[in-house]
Amino acid sequence: QKEKFSLDSKLYTKAEVLSLFKELEIKAALKNLKITEITPSVEELLYLNSIIPDSTQPQFLNIGLNLSGDFINFGKFVNKLEKEDYFRGINRCIIAGRLEDDREISMYIGFKVLLSRTES
Repeated sequence: QKEKFSLDSKLYTKAEVLSLFKELEIKAALKNLKITEITPSVEELLYLNSIIPDSTQPQFLNIGLNLSGDFINFGKFVNKLEKEDYFRGINRCIIAGRLEDDREISMYIGFKVLLSRTES
């Protein structure tokens, strides 16, 4: 029972996942990037939460970010993202647009995060 409580206390709550999304938005803004969409949606997160009752396994979440902005700043954002404790790898990356158009480039990055915390 004590071990189960300890494991439960290390899992992220829905509020903490939403806080992670907010943190990603702030980090992107600091690199002059705008997140236009974050997946999964809140509804998917609620569903995920309801089907993972076993707190003995670490929780992973695949996150997708659609961004607009400058390619160089996108590279800096990804570099910073890769250094975060929760980051577990890139699943997919798409960059669309042409530099000659002098418009913002559309970018997508899909990555895996570990949702369990290491502190007690």
